Amino acid sequence: MNDANEFKHGLAILGEIVKVRAQTAAGTTKLFLETLPTRVAQFSNINLFAASFTEDGDLLSQWRGYSQGGGASIGFDTAQLKYLASLAGFDLIKCIYNDELKREIAGEFLDRKLGHLGKEAGIDTRGAYFAANGLLWEYYQLAACFKDSAFSEENEWRLVSKIAANTNGAISFRATSSMLIPYLEIPLSQDGQVQPSLGFDRITIGPSSHKELIENAFVMLCERGGILPKHIGKSQSPYRLL
Repeated sequence: MNDANEFKHGLAILGEIVKVRAQTAAGTTKLFLETLPTRVAQFSNINLFAASFTEDGDLLSQWRGYSQGGGASIGFDTAQLKYLASLAGFDLIKCIYNDELKREIAGEFLDRKLGHLGKEAGIDTRGAYFAANGLLWEYYQLAACFKDSAFSEENEWRLVSKIAANTNGAISFRATSSMLIPYLEIPLSQDGQVQPSLGFDRITIGPSSHKELIENAFVMLCERGGILPKHIGKSQSPYRLL
């Protein structure tokens, strides 16, 4: 993920709960909880890939943030997107903004793991290390979808990858004006067969002084590529507010 602070936000929530639980823990559980903070800090630098979507395809703040007065919003068929993404090793997850709910979910997750740990025989430092790794490998997707409540208007969903090693041959790179960005591709096809719609449910032309020209260009592009979205329309957000 390019914004490491978002991922660290989710890990920090778990870290706070671990600190509280450790104060009253004993034996194997205490050893495990005392091992977790070190592993949490190291897990903040893993390779995790995500693609972001919003429930609202015509949101003024999104046009302001990502459009230069001539963009378009592509709405996907959720079931098809989820299926195709799963073939590439991604999971579709709804982001959580409510701080209380985030703590509740992270706490329940940790308690389930502590329950399983309690059924095992006493573990040593090495065992606690591997147990902490196992917990974090499962928790990372939650961490990637815990977002600051200030962004709740976005109603974001994310496709989140599995953890990828630096040597993963599927990782590609693209350059921007300020940095080199690694990424993973998600093919919009099944067994090499591209669906006519590419999974597009609708295309919304963004606020612009050239809406008609942009819409005509998108229609031409779709027809030429054999892409058949269910609907192509214009944004209801006024251009003067951009």
